[in-house]
Amino acid sequence: MGSVLVLLGLLYLAVMVFSGIRPIPLPGICLAEAIGNATNVSGFDFEFEEVNCDVIAKDSAITVYVSQHGAKQRFALVKYVGDLPAVTTTSPGQVRIALGPVSTLFFRHEAWGDLHITYDLQMFVPPR
Repeated sequence: MGSVLVLLGLLYLAVMVFSGIRPIPLPGICLAEAIGNATNVSGFDFEFEEVNCDVIAKDSAITVYVSQHGAKQRFALVKYVGDLPAVTTTSPGQVRIALGPVSTLFFRHEAWGDLHITYDLQMFVPPR
């Protein structure tokens, strides 16, 4: 029974990592926590969410979501392992998301509808 739960947990993590959809917090497996936001940046709202999973090894990643200002429906723009991001307007319909040092980049989108995104990040290999 225990090995079945571990297998299901790993399958769940794989689906979350490769699909970019918001994970469902499962007790004892993953915990999603809102860690910040940026409101009405170039007419869009951004939410920062950290998901911590503890199935076999400790795993943590940040996902940046975007929505039209005031709307509830959101879209995952980028998922990575690193520090809290900063979002700034560079011109109308254009934002820059500063991620800082990033050890893992799962996915990122350069555009969402009329919004165009540039990323400021530095990839690095963390020490073992």
